[in-house]
Amino acid sequence: MIEDFDYTSHDRVFAPGDVFLGYTDGLFEASDATANQFGEARLRAYLAQRRGVPGAALLEGLVNEIVAFTGRAQFDDDI
Repeated sequence: MIEDFDYTSHDRVFAPGDVFLGYTDGLFEASDATANQFGEARLRAYLAQRRGVPGAALLEGLVNEIVAFTGRAQFDDDI
């Protein structure tokens, strides 16, 4: 957290089965060998295809998806 930063807040109601995914920009910015970034569109597509998947499996699959996309298991930034 950054002192004196003007943060925004949002209220959401969660229903059973909803998922909250916290992440950093390192997830979007993970890039392949030609500098294409994983990006928000790939994240949304991944999540849309896996509705109802339990949290731990969802996260493990997401990391595997990023590893497959980037071609490496080590990242330049946190994901």
